[in-house]
Amino acid sequence: MLYVLDTAGPDGAVRVQQDGRTVAVLRPDDGEATARAEVSDGAGGRSWVYTRGDGKLTGRWTTDGPDVVRLHARRTSWWKGTWSVALEGTELDVTTPSMWRNTRRYTSGGRVLAQGGSTGGWSPRPTLDADPSLPVDHVVFLLWIELVAARSSGDSAALVGADGSADGGADGGADGGGGGGGD
Repeated sequence: MLYVLDTAGPDGAVRVQQDGRTVAVLRPDDGEATARAEVSDGAGGRSWVYTRGDGKLTGRWTTDGPDVVRLHARRTSWWKGTWSVALEGTELDVTTPSMWRNTRRYTSGGRVLAQGGSTGGWSPRPTLDADPSLPVDHVVFLLWIELVAARSSGDSAALVGADGSADGGADGGADGGGGGGGD
């Protein structure tokens, strides 16, 4: 199932689309959280808080205490572009299959669960082609990883800035200067 991040709206929100319908909304946050996600998959809605710090990304429900970690990701090698991800007990390895394309492959036990990509064109947007068994909550977190990873590598894909704008990293990334510093 293909999920696409829409471009940031005037309110800074970025909608996650699947087959043309909105399944989640990511919002940048000024406080302790880096972003908030509202996930609605037809079975009900959940609110998530995503934080970034100490070289890791975490996700918890808004009703959880600040020490609870339901979703966790950390970059294991900046050079190789690898990450380690835990999705409520499911461990994933994240690799970059090609040094020429800024894509990530998410595997568990040798099985590919998702593949990151881009819509291409003049205004590329991050995408995630996910196995149907992957819950929407987990897909949204993986798309957030795509945003963070693209920003720190200087990719010029549409990214959520602190002010809700779309940008390509600290220096825009499009000028060949390499983009943002990241983790």
